[in-house]
Amino acid sequence: MSKIDEDAAYSLMWGLPFNRGNTKVNVYSDGSREMILHGNCIAWITYDNRMYISHSGWMTKTTKSRLNALPSVAIRQRDFMWFLNGDYWTGTRTEIKRWIK
Repeated sequence: MSKIDEDAAYSLMWGLPFNRGNTKVNVYSDGSREMILHGNCIAWITYDNRMYISHSGWMTKTTKSRLNALPSVAIRQRDFMWFLNGDYWTGTRTEIKRWIK
């Protein structure tokens, strides 16, 4: 896990604006926030503290690395397929339970 992965995840979790390289965390006045990678939203936390992830159509090493830096997220790849916490994952919007900081 790289420093940018850790810093972006920390910023998303604690609601701190972040912008480095190809990764950005936007924080909104209602408390919601989102992690943007190359202009695509890959993780977001709603105003009521629910966290969601998606690969936004980009199954890349960088996307996987950024998402794996988040709590309760473990993405592994086998035979070009992604598995989220042990289950096959298509990459569509998925709520992550039990992530609370």
